[in-house]
Formats: sequence, structure tokens, C-alpha cells
Amino acid sequence: MYLSLYMCVGGCSEQYSEILRKRWVEVFNQIFDEDNYTAISVETPDEYERVCSVYPFRDVSLEQVLMPSSLSKRP
Repeated sequence: MYLSLYMCVGGCSEQYSEILRKRWVEVFNQIFDEDNYTAISVETPDEYERVCSVYPFRDVSLEQVLMPSSLSKRP
């Protein structure tokens, strides 16, 4: 009994994952197609704060650099 319940839940989980994958692949592909992959440039500390308030990225070392700066990937 427990094995069949486990298999049923596993099957539902697989189907749900596939539904999500089919739905969200279009959304992510559209985002990737529209993005130009350039770094976010900021000219002032205030502008940096505005960007960080809507973008969930925080790097203390970036807060110490002189402006203007770029929020590109750093090694």
C-alpha cells in the first residue's frame, strides 16, 4: 500500500515538474532573448542604492569603489 502511494506521489511530482518546465521555459527564453547582457552602470552612490533596492544583489566590496562604476560580474 505504501509503495503504491509513494509511486503515485512520485508520478504526480514528475507530471507537475514537466508542466512547470513547459510553462516557464517560454518565459525564461523570452527574457534571455531580450537581454543584451551588458553590465548595469551607475554614476552615483544614490543611483547604486536605487538599483540595489530593486535587484536582490548586495556586494559590500562594490559599495567601496569609486563612482562611476559597473555592476558586472567580478572574479
